[in-house]
Amino acid sequence: MLLELPTADEIDDMAARVPSLTVRRYEFDLLDHKIDLNYTPCKGEVMIVTRRDDGVVLVKSKGTVMWTLPAARIRMDEAPEDAARRVAKERCGLDLTEANLKALYDVTRHYQNVSVKRLFVVYGCSTEMDPDGSLAMSTDECAVHFDDLDKLALEEIDAQAIADCL
Repeated sequence: MLLELPTADEIDDMAARVPSLTVRRYEFDLLDHKIDLNYTPCKGEVMIVTRRDDGVVLVKSKGTVMWTLPAARIRMDEAPEDAARRVAKERCGLDLTEANLKALYDVTRHYQNVSVKRLFVVYGCSTEMDPDGSLAMSTDECAVHFDDLDKLALEEIDAQAIADCL
């Protein structure tokens, strides 16, 4: 089993700042897939729920139909909050004005050849609106959703993160 998590000190610091957090556990059965472990090691993943006046920012990667929260791996040399700010900028062109730790998810994905366990750190974020209300585009499509959240095909972990932050 491969285990990649923030350091014990980082987890203790997060727990001390937000003692009311409950760690939710998720397990995903991906046994029909092989995993490619040829990537840069990371400390876990960060997910951001960025609320704007008109809704929640979601992304959709090219070639897919599912909307997700902006998320990415936490680099070995960065703090989880710094990763949240980087993800907002890289994925959606947003500068965060605030990032508050809202949830921790202990996620295990089971593949044919290995199980990967990661801590997902979830931040509730805010950002100032651009004068024209637009989102910068990266290689992903970014959009603000609010009234249609219940109509979107969101993964359980994304829906839970939104509920934990709103």
